Amino acid sequence: LRMNERMGARTWLAWTQYQYARMLAERGTSGDGERASCLLDEALKCARELQLPPLEARILALRGGNR
Repeated sequence: LRMNERMGARTWLAWTQYQYARMLAERGTSGDGERASCLLDEALKCARELQLPPLEARILALRGGNR
């Protein structure tokens, strides 16, 4: 995440945020849900700004609906 941020690689940052959130959701330990939700919020914002429909669809599917 940090490397993508430093490089300004917003597309890769959004995908990494999504993948990290997915891992946290699957792991399901204390605090993972909240952290995953924050990561998905950030990834969704970026996916919409950069017009990345495939990523947006995956984020919404992981969330279980629209937001």
